[in-house]
Formats: sequence, structure tokens, C-alpha cells
Amino acid sequence: MARAIVGIDLSCQGFLTKILFRFFSEGTVDASSGEKGMKRTALALTLIWALLASALVGCQFVSFADARAIPAYSVHVSIQSPNGSYAESAIQLIVNVTLYFGTDSPSDEVSLQNVTCNYSLDNGEWRNITSMTVTSHTTQPDINFWFGLLHVINCTYSTTLQDLSEGSHFLNVTVQSDADHQGSSSVYFTVGYIPEFPSWTILPLVVATTLIVIYSKKKIFSSSRHSTI
Repeated sequence: MARAIVGIDLSCQGFLTKILFRFFSEGTVDASSGEKGMKRTALALTLIWALLASALVGCQFVSFADARAIPAYSVHVSIQSPNGSYAESAIQLIVNVTLYFGTDSPSDEVSLQNVTCNYSLDNGEWRNITSMTVTSHTTQPDINFWFGLLHVINCTYSTTLQDLSEGSHFLNVTVQSDADHQGSSSVYFTVGYIPEFPSWTILPLVVATTLIVIYSKKKIFSSSRHSTI
């Protein structure tokens, strides 16, 4: 219910802002037009006052039961990771998404419940990413509509790509708001393992190197001694 109240308050704010904007921008108030202009000004102010009062009353009695969830009309997708070359077989997948919602009624509800994010690795099966975090949500009036509001929501989806084989990989990500509104992005990345020596081989190598150094020093010392004699 709190989310509904916030949406209604924002819609009313946008509605009132646009009425004042159009009133002043279209030059309805003209103080230099004399008595006739003042009468027009008074009439215009009276009409605006009536509209504001009716808007406030209407906003107070909007029923949340009539609210309808709307899809995002634009979806922008960018892959933050992976991007480049990696030396491990487990890489974090991070997808940044920006969703644009347009509402034209105080009863419209902005929701991410129907938004899905899926990825495909090397043209394989599609997998769903369930971990999502909303990073920002901004709202501003849309002057193209009386009750219009523009919602911009930024969110991040994340998961881990496991057991990646060595070589080049192709990753495709798609984010869908509904059947008609979606966005996608793709990237190539490379996995190249760095060879590591097993721990049990380190000690024999150290011992062998030490013996070689000692033997070399003894041989040099023995040769120098024989030459002196």
C-alpha cells in the first residue's frame, strides 16, 4: 500500500507541475493588457484553481485495486563482466540494466516482477539470472501527457559462470519486460589457464639446485688449488 501511495503522490505532483508550466509558458497571464487582460487573468486563475482542487481530490480517492502493472517501453542492457581475458575457470557475470517506464495515470504501477534476465553461453541453452539489485529509481514529470510520469530504474543482475573451458567464449544476454519490449547485449571473452607447478615438485627442485651449486663450487675450488700447487 505504501508503494501505491508514493505513486499517487508523484502523479499528482507531475500533474500540478505541468498545469503551471503550460499556464506560464503559453502566456495566459498578461498584466499589460489592461482591464480586459486582468479579467482574462482572473478567469484563467479561477479555472486553474478548480483544476488543481479536482486533481487533489481525485488523487486522494484513487483505488489501489484498480492499479495496473505496465511494462517498460525501453530496455537498455550492458555487460560489465566478463570482458577480456581471464586465467580462471569461474568468472562473475554482471549485467547492468536500465528500464524506462511511462505512466499516464495515477493508478498505473511500476513493477519489476515480470522482468526477466537470461543468458546463453556459446549458443547453448538459456539460463535465468535470479539475483537482482535495484541501484537507482528516479521519477520526473513527462510534459507530453497531463498525468504522465517517466520512471527510470537502474538494476544489476549477477551470477557466476562455472567450469569454463580454455579458449574463446561467446556470451549473449537478453532482458525482457514483456513480449514486445526487450533488450540484449553480447560479448566475447577468453579463458587461458596459467600453468602451475604442483607443490610436491618444489622441494626436489630446491634440493637439486642446491646440490648443483655446491658441486660447482667444490669443483672450482679444487681446480684452483691444483693450479696453485
